[in-house]
Parts: sequence; structure tokens; C-alpha cells
Amino acid sequence: DSDDDQDPHSQTRSLSADNVSDPRSSKTRGADTSGESTELPFVIDAPMDIAEFAALINGRSAAETKTAIDRIISCNNAKLSPQNASKMERFGVILVQYARQIADAEPLLVEDFVVLSNAIRRIAQDHGLAIAKAFRVEVQRIQAKHKRELQG
Repeated sequence: DSDDDQDPHSQTRSLSADNVSDPRSSKTRGADTSGESTELPFVIDAPMDIAEFAALINGRSAAETKTAIDRIISCNNAKLSPQNASKMERFGVILVQYARQIADAEPLLVEDFVVLSNAIRRIAQDHGLAIAKAFRVEVQRIQAKHKRELQG
């Protein structure tokens, strides 16, 4: 655990969980949150929202985040079940939202941003419309924020 304190990702990653007061207390579907283990579960359900995703990856390195995302994509592949298509669309939107939060972090978490960008690109191959709509929403949020800042 003392190594986690020195990891710059663990110090700034908690900023990204806007909706999560204490990410470790949130229940993450598919993850064992009852013990002290910080191991990622092998099978990870697609998160329902950004808070659930943040709870899963909070305090983890970019490599661990990539592993979590890869497992989510593999375990929820639309080829495994038709119901997974909507899960992957939702997960893609969550990744776009989270990427915006990472982009706003100081210092910029470049490794995390690269991991998220690559995952978004992978999901967009099958769910391009959902990803495009999510990007449009995030760009509109950024524009509104800058407009408020200029007026304020």
C-alpha cells in the first residue's frame, strides 16, 4: 500500500470520480470489495455509470486501468450475447465522459488518456454512433463551461 501512495495516478485519479464520495465504499458489480485485495476480478461486468467505473479503477495505474477495460470489453462482447451491445454502447459513453475528466486533471494523466482513447476507438468500431453522440455532449459541456468562464 505504501507504493500506492507514491503512484501519481493514485493521487490524482480520485479527482476523476466526481460522483463518488468514497470510491472504495461503492459496490462494484463483478468486483470483490469485501476484502483488502486490490486485485482486479477476471470477469468484470460493464459498469452502469461513470461512478461505478471510477470506483473500479480509482487508485490504479494506467496499466491496471487498461487491464480492467480490456476485461470489460472481453466479458461484455456483443458476440457473446446480443444484450451486450447496449452494455458496450453505455461503456463507450462512460469512457468518453471519463476521458473528459482525465483531460481536465492537473497534471494531465497522459498514460491514462492514451488508454482511454484506445479503448474508445475499439468500441467505436462497432458503436460509432453512440460514441459520436457522447463526444458531441462532452464538447457541448466544454463549450458551455468556457462560455460561463468568459462571461463570469
